[in-house]
Amino acid sequence: MLQAQYEAQRRAAEEAERRKREAAQAAYDKNVAAMNNAYNSQLNSLKSNQESTLGVLQSNYDQGVAGVNKQADAANQQAYINYMMSKRDLPQQLTAQGISGGAAESTVAGLHNNYGNSRNTIDSGRNDSLADLLAGYNSDKATAQQNYNSALSNLEAQKASQQMQLEQKLANMIADAETTNYEQQFALSQDYINQMAAVQQAAAEAAQKASARSYSANNKGKSVSTNQYQDELNNQYQKYLQQQLAYGLTGDDAVNGAKLGSRDWIFGMYNGGQIDQATMDMLMAQLGYQAR
Repeated sequence: MLQAQYEAQRRAAEEAERRKREAAQAAYDKNVAAMNNAYNSQLNSLKSNQESTLGVLQSNYDQGVAGVNKQADAANQQAYINYMMSKRDLPQQLTAQGISGGAAESTVAGLHNNYGNSRNTIDSGRNDSLADLLAGYNSDKATAQQNYNSALSNLEAQKASQQMQLEQKLANMIADAETTNYEQQFALSQDYINQMAAVQQAAAEAAQKASARSYSANNKGKSVSTNQYQDELNNQYQKYLQQQLAYGLTGDDAVNGAKLGSRDWIFGMYNGGQIDQATMDMLMAQLGYQAR
């Protein structure tokens, strides 16, 4: 009987360790999945922000280039119009002013040179503006890439730290499950030895009492009410149930373990002469066992 109880409790301790290991692994897997989801979400957000930033920078640069070219082209067009109008009106102006010969040629050459200088000034300004835009664009892109790389590095470091914490937590939970099982196994072994010794002693005492004890209808022993035994059985059952729950058992497993412990307590009471057959049968029935 005690051997069966010991084996049942030993198996319960091993089962509790297995369930703790499974629970620890399940919790670890769940936490890792949540961590990876959070990491991927943040990574996607970083990438999206980086692409959006680069898109805005490119758009701003393209708009700036278009604006510079539009202004320069408009200025060149106006310079050409001014040149052509001046060239059209120049002969009449020279005649009115009485200018001819070399002086007239010099004036025409000056008009052409002024137009050329205007174009050169406009094109030089265009190139300077485009160069400034490109330099600013490249600088902004480099800053955006640096910010992205820094944020990505921090995200990777955070993930690595969380991964290490989860793995350490898993290792601690597994170690705790093993330690608990070892402690329970040792306690069960010692408890089994003590119970076996108690059984031997109780058997000897029961045999001695049985040979010396007489019974009569008028004999009144120690008066203990049936309700008291029922209450004590309830207390024992609750105690064993809490033990099974502490081992990690639940549901029918915990209930069956508690019933086995309570049953052995009843047998101990009977073998020790503390209850009679009728009381034992009544208590066993309370646990759901049929009277033998």
